[in-house]
Amino acid sequence: DISSITLDKYYHGKVNLIKMDIQGAEYLALKGMIKLLRKQKEITIITEYWPMGLHNAGASPRKYINLLKKLGFSLFLLDESTGKLAKLNEIKLYNDCTVENKNYANLICIKSVNNHYIQSINNGKNN
Repeated sequence: DISSITLDKYYHGKVNLIKMDIQGAEYLALKGMIKLLRKQKEITIITEYWPMGLHNAGASPRKYINLLKKLGFSLFLLDESTGKLAKLNEIKLYNDCTVENKNYANLICIKSVNNHYIQSINNGKNN
């Protein structure tokens, strides 16, 4: 057993970047930082989307994606072979990464007041 604390209880300052790869506990971690994320006007989360791990941790993979969107994030898929971002196609993600096939994806989730930046990524200008 280890003790833990949520980010909402631990930290109240400004955050620019969060990196999460915690073997399926990402949804639980996200739930523990909702207040912190709502306060941030601009923040990026780099996270793994691994349905099998999310499922094993008692979370729904779709609920994880929906919570990120509800918190105001634009979601992008990081292509590991090219290093480029592409706007997330949820249907493709749900088909490609399932509990059964054990596939995963790396996501970049951006909450920004600078819509020009997000639009440039959506238009494929993210070199």
